[in-house]
Amino acid sequence: MFRNPSIIIGAKTTNFLLETCRVVRQGPKERNYHVFYEILSSLDDKTKQVHHLGNVEDYYYLPLWSSYIVVLLNSQEDT
Repeated sequence: MFRNPSIIIGAKTTNFLLETCRVVRQGPKERNYHVFYEILSSLDDKTKQVHHLGNVEDYYYLPLWSSYIVVLLNSQEDT
């Protein structure tokens, strides 16, 4: 809950349990950090430089998936 857009006056937390298999490794067709792929692919070089970001290949976990170029993928259809 907010008093105005910048002051939090209340909150609620919920416990969330992760599946062990998802914590230690990703599934064969499962993308990791796919929101980060989208962010990096949409930024120009100047914006990446200002925010100290690199390309997808510069991050350890991002290139582990065989294809990190996401084009019109629907995560709900992937499952």
